[in-house]
Amino acid sequence: MFIPLGTDRPLSRPTLINYVLISLSVAVFIALRLAQSRSAGAQEAMLSFLWLDPKALTLWGLLTYQFTHAGAMHLFGNMLFLWVFGPNVEDRLGRWWYLLFFLVGGVAAGLTHMAFSKSPVIGASGSIAAVTGAYFVLFPRTHVRTLLFFFLIGIFNIPAMWFIGFAVAKDVFFSGVGGGEVAHTAHLGGYAFGASVAFTLLATGLIPREMYDLFSIGKQARRRRALREITSKGYDPWSGGAPGGRIRASVKEDPKARERAEHRSAALAALARDDVEGALAEARELLHMGADAHFPRDANLRLANTAFETGDYALARALYEGFLAKHKHDSEAARVSLMLALTLARYLGDPLASSKRIKQALKGPLSEEEKALAVALQEETRSASA
Repeated sequence: MFIPLGTDRPLSRPTLINYVLISLSVAVFIALRLAQSRSAGAQEAMLSFLWLDPKALTLWGLLTYQFTHAGAMHLFGNMLFLWVFGPNVEDRLGRWWYLLFFLVGGVAAGLTHMAFSKSPVIGASGSIAAVTGAYFVLFPRTHVRTLLFFFLIGIFNIPAMWFIGFAVAKDVFFSGVGGGEVAHTAHLGGYAFGASVAFTLLATGLIPREMYDLFSIGKQARRRRALREITSKGYDPWSGGAPGGRIRASVKEDPKARERAEHRSAALAALARDDVEGALAEARELLHMGADAHFPRDANLRLANTAFETGDYALARALYEGFLAKHKHDSEAARVSLMLALTLARYLGDPLASSKRIKQALKGPLSEEEKALAVALQEETRSASA
């Protein structure tokens, strides 16, 4: 059994719509239980009004069935997955587009179920499958903190593409052999809808691409394949395509610059393999060479946070400063400034530099907890400077 507990993808804005969807599902569940307390007939009448029945299709049923659940465990399981995967998708799509995506995803899942079954269906799992399908495309390299009951018992960080891929494979298997009362075909319809919509949005540029989304990973793989094909035929792509050609540099190559570029490339390659320790080792080499710790946005943020968590505060400082140098207007800039201030004040003994970063952090959006930390750090730096 795999139980998701959270992800390591940070948010750029507070979650809203996802919590509204969860609250609405809980409210419908409570209403059904209240109807049951009056009479079984009242509950059955309410349920038959809300569910999606292929034999008596209603337009509202395509929407209301998404918020109707058979029991407490059915509700809890669905809401847990929505709680874990929904916030990041809402963050990327925007609140109102996410709401539309969720509802239309549920409609697509319901129609897929109707194509293969005539049994009534209830539950948000088809809509949530659309969300997780989009998550697979948008954030395949993130990790899902998972409570595992399978030979081993413990909490593990599993790549999102493997976690969601396993869920899809399970639904494919049970849709073939029969899965009892679970609407596996509705899940598959939701996955297909969510993944295809997310991929289309990335391909058309309607939402900004990131280095590690599935579209960009595929594009980079195609480029590497094309480069291998060219070089395997004896052509040097750096010399205008001439076989055996040599690069003629107009200026003398700087070996240090080349070495720094190699370390940056090695760090990014290690991150692509989920070898964070290897990536940190390459970043340390850059730091020892006196080079700026500049990486693409998400890679920079991930390396900085991991360096902080593992106690390498000098490297964390360099990476946080590198992030702010290139992304000072980023949605995460305030939080990064706060983390840098924390690193400087409590671990590197530099209250003056910390004070400047606290002021920067307080100018941006912070949660109440983060603001409280900033105020506490301000008091600490004043005491240390006195």
